[in-house]
Amino acid sequence: MQINFSEIWERVRISTEIDSLTKLAKLLGITQPSVSDRKSKGVFPIEWAYVIARKYNLSLDWLLTGEHLRVATEQDKPKNAYVLLIDAWLESMTTKDARREEWFKCHFEDAFPSFKSWVEHHENKTT
Repeated sequence: MQINFSEIWERVRISTEIDSLTKLAKLLGITQPSVSDRKSKGVFPIEWAYVIARKYNLSLDWLLTGEHLRVATEQDKPKNAYVLLIDAWLESMTTKDARREEWFKCHFEDAFPSFKSWVEHHENKTT
């Protein structure tokens, strides 16, 4: 089974703290150039996906195909009770009107410009 590297890599990055090929190589116990070689060929070995799924308690199906929900991990659970309240409120608001999520994002970034800068930096760092 040949699996598109970039598709799985994106799911790995959003589901784990693995945000670089070097970190992926370290987890797999191989060299970073070996990972880069697979990336350049566009193939993500299924064995690697299996190791990541086991380590981070993720659904292997989700990693491989993007289908089926991934298994929740500890890092997915908000640590702060206030974050839970915001999440519940936002969910109730978006069920009434899906546009509320974008509204919230815009207002949150306006209220907290340092958060917006952090997100932009984080996104640039992981690409």
